[in-house]
Amino acid sequence: MGDLIYLFHRLTRSFFIRPKLLFEKVYKRNLRKSRSAFFPYYKLHNECLTELLSIKEILIKEHLSGEDKEFNEVILLLLSRSIQHVESIFVVIERGLYGDAFVLLRGIISDMNMFYYLHFQPNLVSSFLKEGWDTYQKDKNFQKDFHESRIAEVLKQNGIKSVDQGFKTLSKAAHASRWGSQLYGTRMKSKDNKDRFLVKHEPMLDPEKATGLFNIASSTHYDFLRMIIWHRMLTKLDLDSPPWIKIKKFVDEKAEEVIDLNRHTNEVLLPLFKI
Repeated sequence: MGDLIYLFHRLTRSFFIRPKLLFEKVYKRNLRKSRSAFFPYYKLHNECLTELLSIKEILIKEHLSGEDKEFNEVILLLLSRSIQHVESIFVVIERGLYGDAFVLLRGIISDMNMFYYLHFQPNLVSSFLKEGWDTYQKDKNFQKDFHESRIAEVLKQNGIKSVDQGFKTLSKAAHASRWGSQLYGTRMKSKDNKDRFLVKHEPMLDPEKATGLFNIASSTHYDFLRMIIWHRMLTKLDLDSPPWIKIKKFVDEKAEEVIDLNRHTNEVLLPLFKI
């Protein structure tokens, strides 16, 4: 019976029009406008991602040879998450779906916080790598060591800028809360000139929200490059071999470009949405 159903599916797919997503036309329109607006910054994003992927290959070789074995495994795990988070943010914001981008952004902050936390608490790296699916629920010591408040405390003690409040705000988007639902809506002015949020149930371009999210997401790959170099410098790992010299040079050369991106995103991108 299963083979017959599969055969029927293949035959009907050949003779009939394939069904489309209900919002497909809206996605295509939003995608066209978004890519037109974001186009000037894709080059930087792609260049940073290419460098990160080259680092991945270096770290795998070092891990297999035993050099900084455990922390390299941590970096590889966090990079996998962060790369997917950033690329997913681009997918949703280009289509006019912003709410879940905030959830993904929370994930990026969590990845970065964990990177710094384990750098400052190397004794916990092994515990991090051995975590099982229910370790956090069953192991009270693990729960204490990896609680978000503990991570924020250690980062603050070591001079890493705290994003605790922003982290809590983004957490609202991940839960069924009234306030968090605003992140899925659109801001508008009421008759008395006060900010109000319009609940929306279909994709809709929101240039203000799109540029804010894009501003953060587009520099995340660069931030991770700097973090990896920072960790290797403080732990006296190799930064003098040709591959690392090339990566350091890239990071130095792109610094001003990233600063300009963050500084001028609104004034450059917002007008492009009107074209």
